[in-house]
Amino acid sequence: MAKDSLPKAARDNRANQLNPIHSAYYLSRGASPEEAERAAEQARGERDRHDDSAPSATCDRSPSGTADGEAPLDSESHRRRGPESLK
Repeated sequence: MAKDSLPKAARDNRANQLNPIHSAYYLSRGASPEEAERAAEQARGERDRHDDSAPSATCDRSPSGTADGEAPLDSESHRRRGPESLK
């Protein structure tokens, strides 16, 4: 069955059942509605705590093109070596 053949509501519900921060995840695994909401709330809290403590995915670059605190690259060491370097 192709993904597009399902109605949008069914696709959304399926996605929610695979998402631990949504109560449908726990409902589809047999939890009561109260347990499901409590578990989803806990998962959202853990996600938020993790997001706050994780380093940024972006890297600030200095004008020289290196990451802050790094030494500039030695262009000589990054040049392609010829067959003579294999001897």
